[in-house]
Amino acid sequence: MLYVQFSEDPKLRKFGVSLGRAIGKAHQRNLLKRRLREIYRVEKERFRGGYQVILIPRRGCADRAFEELKQSFLELSKRAGLLPRMS
Repeated sequence: MLYVQFSEDPKLRKFGVSLGRAIGKAHQRNLLKRRLREIYRVEKERFRGGYQVILIPRRGCADRAFEELKQSFLELSKRAGLLPRMS
């Protein structure tokens, strides 16, 4: 699930990840958070400015491969309007 709040300030770019115990044990949650933050770090230059995002992964995300997580995140970002239509 992806919650987005757009802002008038194009310099505002905030990203957060929220995980509950249902995702798995602490080491699984930490690994998933690190992966999601890395995906965002690499791809954030493609995003338009002026947003605050909270990403809440669903159960089973911890078992997915890195590339599958990346594709899912980018698809969610497109549908939310964070990525320009040209990309």
